[in-house]
Amino acid sequence: MEILKHCRIYPISSFCATTETYFKIPEDLVNQHLALRTRKLGHIHVVEHSFRLSKVKKKLITTNLDENSGLILLIDVISCWKQFARSLVNNGQSIAYLSSASLCQFDGLLNFLGQLIDSPDEALKRCIFTDSYSCLQQPLTGIIIDNLSYYQTPVAMREFSALQKMLKSLRSTFGCWTMTTSYGLEYYNGVEGGTSTLYTSSGTSFTRLPVSYIKDTDLVLMRDTEDTYHLVK
Repeated sequence: MEILKHCRIYPISSFCATTETYFKIPEDLVNQHLALRTRKLGHIHVVEHSFRLSKVKKKLITTNLDENSGLILLIDVISCWKQFARSLVNNGQSIAYLSSASLCQFDGLLNFLGQLIDSPDEALKRCIFTDSYSCLQQPLTGIIIDNLSYYQTPVAMREFSALQKMLKSLRSTFGCWTMTTSYGLEYYNGVEGGTSTLYTSSGTSFTRLPVSYIKDTDLVLMRDTEDTYHLVK
């Protein structure tokens, strides 16, 4: 016990560092914007225009499935990814799929991400895996959250800063990249449009998420057609 009095306790982070992974952009877009070859993308955002699962989103995820080893977590708020996730042929790559009624509320998303940070094994047990390998043994490579436009209540908009902090904490903890999505302005032409101007600057936005959230991303893509998209940030 006398020896212990002279010991100092250091956090394990002092001796090991998280290996950061980066989102890979499909080659066709890189060819249009050569600067993307040298950009390190930890958080990208995709603006969609359809409730269906577009070829663009499929291409974005399969590009990273081909390149990364480890686990990709797919948080399916809109319940459109399940069939595609099941159809994936995994070559040493795994998808953890989560679609739950709890995700209908913004607090449900924040609670899950908080659990993922504090108790990753317990959080991932709530997911469905696309292969028989024990995904809990694989490093978390990336997180996809589709679609943030469903969280459009004034309360959720005020709490987006909490989501930003959690995504940064996840990257700091696991080194994983994040891809989030939202809908374009046409989605808000109905009742939702009545309060949308509270959250974006008129004439400069392309989605109705808080401006601070969009500014905090490394890259923003907007889908043009079923097969094409362009860089907006």
